[in-house]
Amino acid sequence: MELPPPVIVTVTETEVSGTVDSTKVPDGSVVEIFDDPDREGREFLGSTAVSGGSFTFTGTIPTTGNITATVTDTSGNTSEFGYFHIPLTWYACWTETPPTLDGLISPGEYSDASPIAVVFNDPDSPPGIVAEGGISDSTDLSFVAYAVYDADNLYIAVDVTDDQIYDDSPDANWKDDCVGIYVDGDKVNNDVIWPDSWPPGNKEGFQLLLDVGGDAGGFPLSYNTDWFGAAGTRTGGYVVEFRIPLSTIDIADGPEEAHPSIRSSIGFTIQLNDDDDGGERDAVTWWDGVDLDTWHREDYWGRLYFNPPPVVWDHDVRSLSVLSPSSVAQFGGPIVPKLRVVNLGRNSETFDVTCRIERAGETVYTDVKTVTDLDTLQIEDVSFAEWTPAERGTYVLTFFTQLAGDQDTSNDTLRITTGLRPLICDANWTWSPPTLDGTISPGEYDDAFSVDVRFDYPDSPPGIVALGSVSDSTDLSYKVYAMYDADNLYIAVDVTDDQIYVDSPDEPWEDDRVEVRIDGDEVSNDPWPNCNEEGFHIMVNADGSVGSVGLTYGTDWYAAAGLRTGGYIGEFRIPLSSIDMKDGPGETNPTLGSSVGFTVIVNDDDDGGNREAYTLWDGVDVDTWNREEDWGILRFRETSLAVLPNMLASIGDTVRVPVWIDPLEGEAILSADIWLDYDPGVMVPPAGDEVDTSGTLLGGLDWQIVVNDTTGSLRLAMATAADTLEDGDVGGIPLIWLNFVISNVAVHGDSSALSFQKVFLNKNTAAGRNGKVKISRYGDVDGDGQVISWDAHLILEHCVGLTDLGGSGYPPNSLDAADVTGVMGVTAYDASWVLRRAVGLIGPFPVEEGWYPWSAPGGKVAVPLERELALGSLRKVGGGEYELPVIIDQMAGIYSGQMELRYGSSWEFAG
Repeated sequence: MELPPPVIVTVTETEVSGTVDSTKVPDGSVVEIFDDPDREGREFLGSTAVSGGSFTFTGTIPTTGNITATVTDTSGNTSEFGYFHIPLTWYACWTETPPTLDGLISPGEYSDASPIAVVFNDPDSPPGIVAEGGISDSTDLSFVAYAVYDADNLYIAVDVTDDQIYDDSPDANWKDDCVGIYVDGDKVNNDVIWPDSWPPGNKEGFQLLLDVGGDAGGFPLSYNTDWFGAAGTRTGGYVVEFRIPLSTIDIADGPEEAHPSIRSSIGFTIQLNDDDDGGERDAVTWWDGVDLDTWHREDYWGRLYFNPPPVVWDHDVRSLSVLSPSSVAQFGGPIVPKLRVVNLGRNSETFDVTCRIERAGETVYTDVKTVTDLDTLQIEDVSFAEWTPAERGTYVLTFFTQLAGDQDTSNDTLRITTGLRPLICDANWTWSPPTLDGTISPGEYDDAFSVDVRFDYPDSPPGIVALGSVSDSTDLSYKVYAMYDADNLYIAVDVTDDQIYVDSPDEPWEDDRVEVRIDGDEVSNDPWPNCNEEGFHIMVNADGSVGSVGLTYGTDWYAAAGLRTGGYIGEFRIPLSSIDMKDGPGETNPTLGSSVGFTVIVNDDDDGGNREAYTLWDGVDVDTWNREEDWGILRFRETSLAVLPNMLASIGDTVRVPVWIDPLEGEAILSADIWLDYDPGVMVPPAGDEVDTSGTLLGGLDWQIVVNDTTGSLRLAMATAADTLEDGDVGGIPLIWLNFVISNVAVHGDSSALSFQKVFLNKNTAAGRNGKVKISRYGDVDGDGQVISWDAHLILEHCVGLTDLGGSGYPPNSLDAADVTGVMGVTAYDASWVLRRAVGLIGPFPVEEGWYPWSAPGGKVAVPLERELALGSLRKVGGGEYELPVIIDQMAGIYSGQMELRYGSSWEFAG
């Protein structure tokens, strides 16, 4: 009997405890405890008995390394080893003087730190594990590491002694002399999952790599955004420094987010790779770890503890850090200012904390909160009253503590500046897509959301002048239009410009030009030249010439431009399939309610040659063109929704097609206009009976409905004076049923699209989700209008070659109608499903799942079972006949079978 290994849960200096699988390991089984760096059984520490599915061993336990355990049951069966890595602990110390990231350790720069020195004399035991290769002595490789932190950042410096330094693999920095920092914020081994995901990790668990030449890598965070570093050489070695914003480290497992502070503890280790001769690395080492798998095993890492600052005064409280807002905040919604405070004194304190907000020297907000009985070295997060800014622009927020008798007032006040952005541009739904021709015809963009961009305040959005100047609105101003439908995003920019020049074909950005930037995944990791569908640049000049980075013109996007009196127009059509909202592998495209990063750039050339101005709808400065985090937001505005189903129908049927609606929250529906197209060669609505309201939202209500059917197009208008529909009334009930009669000349597999052309609820445009009616006679193999056992018989005959369902003797598509499972073509397995349908044991066939109205939740066809067949010995039955037994290993779950048996010409099959 195979026993599962014991699970070691807790290890202290005197105790090892854990659990076993009580369904397989009985009480009285013996757990043996070992100390072993190789995760086996090098040194026996003792044993204990299982009781109630758990065990506890008491004794002298090592404080580093690995503890392993086996369990042996009362029958003598012994399990494999269970394993527990005892983490080392290191301390990050508070600093008032954060170091400078320059690849040097200046005298006193890390004087607040508690350094660790690591050599590799015992390469199997931490500190100093050699997981690959070898280290000859401390000059070959050793290091001293320093860790300090302040209110905003964790700083790590690693001073490496290395007598041979190589930096020859910039695209694979782990092959060079390199330092890795591994952080497990939540101390739960569920973040760096490999090989099941790539890149593995998140803010709860991640890797940072920086080699001696300053080449950065790691996963999954972005260098110079989520973390920062520097490297430099010295005589006999090199130095690598890291700065990790505390906001990058998430210490909460799951969707909530929290960040380390005083007295926090995180999973942590340091990796050094050693390259002594160029090419591949010669050694992989760890401060704390086990083996080569340590890079993706968070439970192998050590611990980093955030030591509290020293207590100097009897009475001292400090404004530690501003938690909200950040330096950039969203305009248009409430902001909750939040401050973290700490008591650095020896006594419990009660005190007030004030937040004051100013704009252009004028105070626009003040709030005071009281912190009560805050103990020594305790922190508290203080939330102030909501603040809703009245204007965009720059605000100064000042926070300060007010403790009577505070002996160090220098740390009472924190001040930050906040700019209110990014801006939001809504794209509205449209049923009338524009024509890309470089003109805006009357009414063409009536459905669009529009934004006017002027440069009266050139430092504040909307309307940033990042380079040059704009004299007035005739020199340059523009209006942006945005709308979308089920397939495309449409952007038009109507530019007012009194001087238009296009004379720099080799440098088109120097001319009058409109540029659109889209960051589909809203992650700032797709800069030029590595743009793609997650983040891209598309451009059209006033003369219609185009350019793009990340997409291909004519396939992934389209544009047109045209001159008008006093300016020009640029139009863009971007298929939604060209916008990828998912960071990394896989793809998600925008739909109702989605948002993407977005900005518009307009370049102004007033006299030929170089441009006179570079402007932004939303952004920061001249680098905004390639910095996705500086862009605004385009929101695919939610609207009411109408939905048609995918349905199956039989030849000659009259089918009821439901039309569902999903109005916006709080919207009362008084009228609806619905236009849809269908294929009249497949089905037609019965004249005078096109609409049925029984069992619908309109059933029993006083609504008037007018119908006009022009072959292939059905138009409905309906309204009420009093019986309104509220959004809460809708549920899953159709608004109406539409009746259609399926053509008698249709064949299995024919289909008719159900395509909305327009939908209005009240006066508002609603989006539409189209459907389809597919003609199906699945299971009705001979086309007689019924599914009976004869159909199963025909399938079995086809399987053994006695008939051909694809031949002229059967109705068209009979072979397709027989494939009711969609697995492995037509087999006896299909016959078993037809037999069960014939006697009412099942509902839809597997191939019918997901089609309205017969879809069964969770329905899925199983792959035919694998069973073993064998031939027995021939048995004579008399008269020259013999029986050959066919043996199957088990019959459970078998509804059908199919086999082919070959025999010699001297035998004859008797049946």
